[in-house]
Amino acid sequence: MADAQIIEEGRKVALGVAGLKASYEFMGMEEHSWDNEVARYGMDMHPHYKITVYAPRKGKATFDFWGSYHDYQQGKNWLSKYDLGSAVYMIIGDSLAGMMSFDEFVDEYGYDEPKSAYRIWQACKKTYAKLKKILNWSADNYYDFINELQEKYG
Repeated sequence: MADAQIIEEGRKVALGVAGLKASYEFMGMEEHSWDNEVARYGMDMHPHYKITVYAPRKGKATFDFWGSYHDYQQGKNWLSKYDLGSAVYMIIGDSLAGMMSFDEFVDEYGYDEPKSAYRIWQACKKTYAKLKKILNWSADNYYDFINELQEKYG
């Protein structure tokens, strides 16, 4: 399967949706904990990537992306086209959460700790703001795009 081939770091790859392209840069294996539970079990090391999304004639935006603990255990420091498409799918998903009000976000994702929920919601809002600068889509366009990405990479 062509989508499973390793992509050379820094190479722009067409995602096949809305004319967007993406590339990645491996930043190293780094400690990153989403919550205390992960850190408590020593599963806080992950491959860290910078994912850059390129929009036709509108520029680019770069995002942090963290691979899985399993990828860390395997020493994986590369992405396939499928991995890269999946990363962009997750980034757009985060931006959709950033379009919500805080109350909608908490209801949708079921957070119990307001402080943690607020921190994550703010990160999603930042992701949305960065994408909006290069995409400037309506909410419907975001949903259409994420549905197309899910069919290919989700």
